[in-house]
Amino acid sequence: MEPWPDIDTIADGTLPANPWVGLVVQKNPAYTGDTAEYQTKFVVLSDETADYPANAQTATTFQTAFAGYFGKPPTAGEDSFGASAKQTTRFMLTLSYNDTQYTDTFAYVVPPKKGATSWSDVVTKYGQVFVNDERMNDKYLQAPAQAFDEAFYYFRAAIPRFSLPPQIIPYLAYSAPLFAFYSWTVPGDTTADPVEPTPEPTVVVTRQADYEICSVVVYTTDQFGNPIETAYPSAQYDPVTGNVTFPAGLIPGTVYRMYFAIDGYFTNPLTDEMKRLLGLAFQLVWENRFTGEWLPRAAKVSDKSFSPPNEANWTRAQEEKRRGMESSFNDEMRRYEQNCKWQGTLNGTGITLL
Repeated sequence: MEPWPDIDTIADGTLPANPWVGLVVQKNPAYTGDTAEYQTKFVVLSDETADYPANAQTATTFQTAFAGYFGKPPTAGEDSFGASAKQTTRFMLTLSYNDTQYTDTFAYVVPPKKGATSWSDVVTKYGQVFVNDERMNDKYLQAPAQAFDEAFYYFRAAIPRFSLPPQIIPYLAYSAPLFAFYSWTVPGDTTADPVEPTPEPTVVVTRQADYEICSVVVYTTDQFGNPIETAYPSAQYDPVTGNVTFPAGLIPGTVYRMYFAIDGYFTNPLTDEMKRLLGLAFQLVWENRFTGEWLPRAAKVSDKSFSPPNEANWTRAQEEKRRGMESSFNDEMRRYEQNCKWQGTLNGTGITLL
């Protein structure tokens, strides 16, 4: 009897779906043979491009299970592989116990399931209408993937604020967005005079496949060391391979940054009223984030040449503004709840309210 069950016998659902795939390796419970030769475990994940040895945080033996997560950064104490779930559609798993080795294909990587309503649709058409942050708008024009990475932090915190009627909470289930980053410096002699630009197009292998957006920027710094990023629209991203192709004429030493994004998706379709309320919730989170900064609230030294605004008055005014916005949002949410109760359904969804 084999100490490990055949991969094909594992029931569907044992290997979770993307965007993050968890692999659990455990011994065959029916195996009763000698386990002495299986005390040292070596687990390797591989595809057509590379091998990814397991990074085990705890001791692994034949008697213990091993959970290797990939496609997201592991948290403290989690075992992991240095592989991205976006690289391939098929992985090989190799289990080595001294001289005994088992190899099999264990899973297909399934792209993240798209839902009925995207996060970017709600953020750009509703949230940013209420916020109108020029800095966020400029970043969106320069590098949309990077802008969504920031905006979605606020939006993720805003979604739970929409909590009435209670049936809306499970209805707002979603598939979370996914982001990645890659930096590349143009190779070549930077000390030559003159510096020779690249004579041919360059293909950069990022291994970040299947992303919906790739934003490329030129990274530099000013005289004070502050970062400056400038949009570079000439690069071409291939979502199938993850390669980014740059045209000829690049200057050696130039740093290019590539931001990748997959949109978040709500599982269920959202009505315009739901989107509007989520946009207002986004506005609340944004307001708390930017008016709650420490510096404007901190007391400052003033003299005849410098007289800052009164911190107490400024803080009081911002608190009154936030409370007014919070009260208005709660009124809007209760009005929506009343409308749903009057209709007897979660507005526009056909879900009956009890």
